[in-house]
Amino acid sequence: MGNVLDDVTEAVNDILSEQWEPRRGYAIPPDVGLESNDGILLDSVAVMYADLKDSTGMVNGLPPKMSAEIYRAFLAACGKLVNAEGGSITAYDGDRIMAVFGDENKEDQAVRCAMKIQYVGTQLINPRLKTWWPAAPYEVKHVVGIDVSKMLVARTGVRGANDLVWVGTAANYAAKLATLGKFGHSTYITPVVLNALGDACKFGGKDKKYMWEETTWDGRTIHRSAWRWTP
Repeated sequence: MGNVLDDVTEAVNDILSEQWEPRRGYAIPPDVGLESNDGILLDSVAVMYADLKDSTGMVNGLPPKMSAEIYRAFLAACGKLVNAEGGSITAYDGDRIMAVFGDENKEDQAVRCAMKIQYVGTQLINPRLKTWWPAAPYEVKHVVGIDVSKMLVARTGVRGANDLVWVGTAANYAAKLATLGKFGHSTYITPVVLNALGDACKFGGKDKKYMWEETTWDGRTIHRSAWRWTP
């Protein structure tokens, strides 16, 4: 049996010494190899993170079976809504889901998806939760973060256990935005997302009310909304 430290050292040295030869790509998810510093450059991708809030409080206050069913219901709903809007699920990470949208109207797709998740959470999951467990001391709440940027997609891991890593500001910002939501808003987006939205994702209701509120995060201007969209 070989020395594990030697194997790890060799792998790290190989990765850090190889030259990157990224290829421009269009398909999502892209076809990326594992054995070299292979990468796909995507010109513009919308990244969406949907994060279930206070999952620690949920598992501390609810029976394990009930917590598991809430996890499954929320993440399954998010996955179906992402697929219905033409997005691709890139990761299920505990109590959150990451998805990417690459079509021409990707910003609208991601925002509609976020607002549909808000509908499902407030109008479907929570009412049924109260029906199944009337005394449950928990209400499903979530936050969705969305940003757009260029992305470099590479494959990480080892043979038989690997996944894609999405490198770009959109992935980081969307993940950070999904940690917000202290004021009852469920969708947070960056200005570049807002500027690309069509009117249907900016104005809602019979009176065409503006659906977004400007605020700041970490010294940056962002926009938030509590609107929902019927799937």
